[in-house]
Amino acid sequence: MVVSEGGIINVPDDVTSADNIEFDITVADHALLKKDFEEDLLEGYDKVTLSFVPFIEKKDLIISFPKKVNTPKELNIGEGTIESMALYALVFWEKLYTSEDDETGNVVVTTMSGKDLFMIGDDGVITVFDDVTSADNIVYTITDKNREDLKKEIESPFDPFANYKTIQIKFEFGTMGIGGVEADALDKAAWYTLDGKKLSGEPTKKGVYIIKGKKVVK
Repeated sequence: MVVSEGGIINVPDDVTSADNIEFDITVADHALLKKDFEEDLLEGYDKVTLSFVPFIEKKDLIISFPKKVNTPKELNIGEGTIESMALYALVFWEKLYTSEDDETGNVVVTTMSGKDLFMIGDDGVITVFDDVTSADNIVYTITDKNREDLKKEIESPFDPFANYKTIQIKFEFGTMGIGGVEADALDKAAWYTLDGKKLSGEPTKKGVYIIKGKKVVK
């Protein structure tokens, strides 16, 4: 094990219960403690055991997109959540790429091969692009190097993904309408923006909108 100056103990991954240590405290040991510390810190004890219990099995961290349009609350990827940290980490590890949409200023999340996956608006609404399917699901196994690099980046001694072995992004949705609005939930008489927001009436600003399942240029 390694003990930091702050008292944090890190046990290497290859240490198991087979490495447990147990030894008897002798009269001479008690005398030595009392001499060095002016008191016997283990008075009343006759044995010391270091026990390395198995760690909890690491889980999969899954970010699931059940719809083409979601809010952070529905996805649980609001600011400060482990899911938002997972997206940050995938970008930092260069497994995803982010850019700014020229027209809207929204953040676009893209694969390293150049495919746009989803867009995050200023209001937190996430819109998955129409050509994204479950074939674009991502499963990334977190390496020890990833963990160490991320701790340095966020300047923390703790691994935020200590309980996880993979980060997975799953696009698991049904039949969708145009512009990412769910076909079953579409109000045929209402106007929608391209990112799925329902408007209170016919829009007055120029742009591209959705009505009756079709894109309309105003």
